[in-house]
Amino acid sequence: MPVELTIDSKVPLSGCMSVWVIPQYNVTVPMKVGINKATFTPTETGVLALTCSMGSRMAQIEVTD
Repeated sequence: MPVELTIDSKVPLSGCMSVWVIPQYNVTVPMKVGINKATFTPTETGVLALTCSMGSRMAQIEVTD
């Protein structure tokens, strides 16, 4: 099932934090102040890491049935 990820950023991010990545699905989210969206379709359950563009973990998403 497709997922629409919405991140409401309240502060400007710079450097490697200005792009968030879901490496497992090759998804990139250029972060700006305000609403940032990405759509992807998970193919398995588990925890997905959201990283900065250099690979440091910023957040995670849990995919369930």
